Amino acid sequence: MIDLESERLLIRNFRSDDWNDLHDYLSIEEVLKYEPGEVCNEENCKQMTLERSQSNIFMAVVLRENKKK
Repeated sequence: MIDLESERLLIRNFRSDDWNDLHDYLSIEEVLKYEPGEVCNEENCKQMTLERSQSNIFMAVVLRENKKK
């Protein structure tokens, strides 16, 4: 498990319960304009966070002030 901290941020491994915050931005077409992939629904994001939580390849960046990922 990897945890890096600064005054404003916590960078850590994904957890399966991060799906809602992931969905918050991956469900917006404009956000994905220059990224590969398509807009994700809730089920896609749940599966994606489950997969990401089982490896060290992807990290979650959490704002300390509101715990938003």
